[in-house]
Amino acid sequence: MKQRDTHQWTVQDQQLFQRLYKQYKNDFSEYLKFFPQRTYQQIRCFYYNQIYKYRKTNNALDEQKIQQQQADSAKRATQSSPVNTQQPINPVAIIFDSVGGSTLTLAEMISKELYDQGISYYFIDLRTYSIEQALATVQSCSKFILGSPTYNGSMLDSLKKLIQQLIYQKLHLNKKFALFGTFGWTEAAVNDMKTLLVKDGTCFVGSVVTKSEEVLNNLKAVKDLIFRLQLENQ
Repeated sequence: MKQRDTHQWTVQDQQLFQRLYKQYKNDFSEYLKFFPQRTYQQIRCFYYNQIYKYRKTNNALDEQKIQQQQADSAKRATQSSPVNTQQPINPVAIIFDSVGGSTLTLAEMISKELYDQGISYYFIDLRTYSIEQALATVQSCSKFILGSPTYNGSMLDSLKKLIQQLIYQKLHLNKKFALFGTFGWTEAAVNDMKTLLVKDGTCFVGSVVTKSEEVLNNLKAVKDLIFRLQLENQ
């Protein structure tokens, strides 16, 4: 049985192979035109060896990226401003999910405004935190803010599941809450969240809803939302 000769491929061969891969993928017969000294089996073995290394490298990079996202979210979740110790302010739970990044940007604008006003908060990104962790956070807070983009005509499934559990466990009752969301064509996500949550025993203080491309133009709306959220506490 012939052994694989991947170690015998020069750097120039590998670079040429990578360029050919973009065009021919696993059509190994095409590679023979450029590597006549190689057999079909040798090219096939080298191809799968390269694919394995590529996937292994990218899986490792993806894992590092996920770990970094979790670390960043954990840092934000535990981050609090220098609150006056004589008059402590209950932390606000910011819980959201994002697809294209605009809802994440809006969530970060809200967290920055809370920080600037000396209000501690938890920053819960449902892409890195579980529904159970989000529920526990809401339970420990007297105020919470939920956010979702409009996706397929409504809120994201993660927010729907969270709200269903909030209602089932009655964790939303007697708590002040606000909503935020982004959209391309319709504001359905925030409207749907509001319909589910606004019942007797709840205190809805308002929402910020914006088109995805106009998120950064909503600083005043964010400030007003935080003002109303805190005003309800007086």
